[in-house]
Amino acid sequence: MTLEQMIQSHENHHIRWHFLMLTIAVFVALSAFFGLSGDGFLEGDAATHYLFARWSIRHPAYLTNVWGRPLCTGLYALPAAVAGRIGVQLTSAAIAVAIAVITTLVAKRQGIRRPELAGLFVLAGPLVFLHSFSELTELPFALLVAAVLVEIAWTSAFTCVAALDRHSKLAVRVLLAAALDQREVPPPHDIA
Repeated sequence: MTLEQMIQSHENHHIRWHFLMLTIAVFVALSAFFGLSGDGFLEGDAATHYLFARWSIRHPAYLTNVWGRPLCTGLYALPAAVAGRIGVQLTSAAIAVAIAVITTLVAKRQGIRRPELAGLFVLAGPLVFLHSFSELTELPFALLVAAVLVEIAWTSAFTCVAALDRHSKLAVRVLLAAALDQREVPPPHDIA
């Protein structure tokens, strides 16, 4: 196989969106079922994050509290105010779906033969599934990492926004920012 044929075969690897949408539908249905059927939190930390988000509309200082993880508090504030815990849990499920779609786009860009399987594998991960009906901070941070992997986030924006999430991930942010500074980032329109 010549190099030209290899490049052409990579370009022909299209995403089977119907398969990915079916996967997402099953994932969201199961996530919503377990979120609605549970009466507690996945971890004690989830209760803290939920309470920060729930009260941040009335007490904006919670949006900047380091223990509340400002990015998560900001993402979860409106859903918590409008729909309570289930609103936050559905937001977590939506974030997990966004990570799966971004991962699928990365797989397509890398020339993977069945890029939609990358999205399936993300959603089939036990921790992703558990966090999809929780109020924890891991999925919002994973969404930031996924955005960098697909190169739709700019280095400065990523660094500023990521600083609002997990201070314990500082080394990851510094390494990703340094890596992005060393290369040209293509415009976002060429990822689809």
